[in-house]
Amino acid sequence: MVAPQPPPPPPPPPPHLLNLPAEIRNVIYDSIILASLKLGEGVEGGECIPLRQALTKQPTLAQTCRKLRREVLSMWYARGEKLLIDIEQDIGPCYGWAEFCVRPPITGKGEGGFECMERHGEYG
Repeated sequence: MVAPQPPPPPPPPPPHLLNLPAEIRNVIYDSIILASLKLGEGVEGGECIPLRQALTKQPTLAQTCRKLRREVLSMWYARGEKLLIDIEQDIGPCYGWAEFCVRPPITGKGEGGFECMERHGEYG
């Protein structure tokens, strides 16, 4: 007599962002936040993103559910605050800071040390 076979194990749950460890989610959020800020977009072509516009447009990932909103926006506002502090340290207090454009450091590593470009439209 043959023993009955045990039922096959259930299939693994489909991959889901919220099932990932927090450390990995934070890396993903940070990448999304940097892309949302559009830092350095079009710098070589002479186009730049005004700082206020870059810091006020929240990532769309924050609109998907409450948990993601809480996690993403906490990093979003921390990143924006750090960006403003870095700019103030690099160029000193600047009047009309919202008119300045930002780009990543020349090193291309994309971490801290953001440089403030000339006022949009005033310097050729």
